[in-house]
Amino acid sequence: MKPLRVFSSNLELLAEIDDYESLVITRKWHTYGEIDLVIHQDKRHVDKLINGNILLPGNDVKSAAVIRHRESDLDTLKIKAPLLGSYMAQRVIVPTEITGAAETVMKQLVDKQAVNPDNPYPAEELLYFSLPFFPAQTMWRKPYREFKLLSLAPDLGRGKVVTRQGKYQPLSEELESISRETGLGWGIRLGDGGLVFEVYEGNDRSITGDRPVIFSPDFDNVMGQSFIDSQFETKNVVYGVSGTEVIEVGYSFGAERFEGFVSVPDDEDAEKYTERALQETIFTLEAEAIDGAFIYRKDYDLGDIVTIQNKKWGIQRNARITQVQEVYEPLNMQVYVTFGESPPTLIDKVKSEIKRLGVR
Repeated sequence: MKPLRVFSSNLELLAEIDDYESLVITRKWHTYGEIDLVIHQDKRHVDKLINGNILLPGNDVKSAAVIRHRESDLDTLKIKAPLLGSYMAQRVIVPTEITGAAETVMKQLVDKQAVNPDNPYPAEELLYFSLPFFPAQTMWRKPYREFKLLSLAPDLGRGKVVTRQGKYQPLSEELESISRETGLGWGIRLGDGGLVFEVYEGNDRSITGDRPVIFSPDFDNVMGQSFIDSQFETKNVVYGVSGTEVIEVGYSFGAERFEGFVSVPDDEDAEKYTERALQETIFTLEAEAIDGAFIYRKDYDLGDIVTIQNKKWGIQRNARITQVQEVYEPLNMQVYVTFGESPPTLIDKVKSEIKRLGVR
């Protein structure tokens, strides 16, 4: 069983647990994943599994998670802990505009909204700090926006140039948007005495790259495959309307032309905003990965581009590993891999429609 260490929110080590019923670690490339833990109530250190405490599976600092949900019956406690990137869902982006390499924009957004916010105090609080004394009635208030233990990894300036505007949207959603647009991943890991926001770049392990990794039933390295190849959400030509101006982004014709429409907010660049509405055909393949010629986290990992084959289905294509699920149970460990993009959920569709209509 993978050991699970428990830390306080201030990163004080509280306990180590390795006697649980099941542990599922779901890692995602474009957004944050989650840890699901099931443990009997009478096991040692269960009292340390409270909301706000941090879980560290083994030495996997990139998969550390914060407990946010607990439910129990008389015998079993079930824990849900989103990975530390979920801290970015606790901040919205106050009005700002940033242009630059994707990694630079992501880190500047995090810096301005969580690490070194421009104004960590509401305006009315600034008046109190200018007084010779601090009024007792405000002592209970904690107006800080900053995460005091959070820092940024060095900026390497990776990714294409993007522009983002802050309009009080959740910071995590904008980071996910940039990730999907550019292919870069992101997350927060445990560092020495603190938390570190990082941007990741996957490796090319496709058949055309160095050290290719091929997943195929013919190689006995996958089982239980299922796939989705859907054009239902495809939009390869989008009309953007900004005031009296209409622009067209994308190129296709005839039966292969899938048109869409967006209303561009007044303060947005019309072409760039419209480009973000383009939606490619969704392809996703899920399978249980079996160690053999290729070893998980040695030969391939989350974010890498690999080649997947299934001659029976007539499939061969290169796809990014966008999700990995590790399942730990007594005497058993399994790895489930998702290649490509998952189809949008109902919640995703609602969010997309709200954004298209300009509703916040």
